[in-house]
Amino acid sequence: MPKQTTAHRDAVMGIPQIDDPRHALFTEQVKLEPFNRAMQEHKPDVWFTNLRSGQTAFRSSIDIVSLSKDGVLKVSPFYHWSDEKLDVYLEENKNEIEKNKLLTVEQSMKLRLELSKKEGFSHVMFLDIDEFWTPKSFDLTIKSFLAKYKEADVLCFEWFNRTNESIPFSPAISDYLAGYCGHHVKSLISLNYQYYKLNPHTVIADNIRYILADGSDYIFKKSKIKA
Repeated sequence: MPKQTTAHRDAVMGIPQIDDPRHALFTEQVKLEPFNRAMQEHKPDVWFTNLRSGQTAFRSSIDIVSLSKDGVLKVSPFYHWSDEKLDVYLEENKNEIEKNKLLTVEQSMKLRLELSKKEGFSHVMFLDIDEFWTPKSFDLTIKSFLAKYKEADVLCFEWFNRTNESIPFSPAISDYLAGYCGHHVKSLISLNYQYYKLNPHTVIADNIRYILADGSDYIFKKSKIKA
């Protein structure tokens, strides 16, 4: 997987268009580097891929079974399938595919909220692997925020984005941090409500109050929240 999360990338770079000079870096970070790292770590004997004849001149010159430049056996089960044949297969097997598909981000979040409530938790915050909740003062805790802002249904903490992203997964705390306040938030969510839209940043429900860490109300446009 990429070293940077989707949420982090959305805030820092987004998805550059193909003619954007940053697209080469984007491709390297989200596709090439993670793939090459995984191949080096796992050293597979067999690699299943979706190469198909007609995609490029090179791909038309190989076959269902081929060897990669590193000597890994590559198997392309759909090598001789056309787009039309794949479309028919997907349509004929859509019910089976539906049963076996991965959960969406929103479905995963809803499941986690349900499980957390059963486990006796009152609030949940979703953090990616490279994100930290870091208070300005170490006298503060999540519990102290909840005690201070009891009227808040959702506590929203603003992002601090580092300007030096050359070191992935660097420590949350150091002598000096260079960065800027981002427009994203991460939210501490009460489990007392039914939310009809969720994403890893915040949630939407009727008649709830959103408060920032400084106690002010957090105002946002619902149309901008993507679930």
